[in-house]
Amino acid sequence: MILLNFAQKLHDIQFEQFTALTSMKVTEQIMLPLETSDDDLEKLLDSLLTRVKLTDEELKKEQLVINLPAQTIKAIKVISYLYKRSGYFPLVLRTATSAFGLSIGPAVVEVLDLQKMFKF
Repeated sequence: MILLNFAQKLHDIQFEQFTALTSMKVTEQIMLPLETSDDDLEKLLDSLLTRVKLTDEELKKEQLVINLPAQTIKAIKVISYLYKRSGYFPLVLRTATSAFGLSIGPAVVEVLDLQKMFKF
């Protein structure tokens, strides 16, 4: 399973949390930083996926999980873009920061299966 990460890099503890929630294992984390400009997010995403050498075939055959950017509009555009490219909705991580700040990065608290939620 490939993690397309548009946010903060995840560490081993977050991958363990993901596995505990889903019984699936992330085999690769690909960091895809989005610039602040919203001008042409689709072109930027095309460029990022080309740079990391993810083809349409790989997007269609690999199960994707995404860690979305914090900005809601960008997150919606990323989901829409990936749906257009792959033909299905990816799994989405929902993370939360620790109230006490004792962990490394945010905790994975939920994995949303958008494909099942929308039943397309």
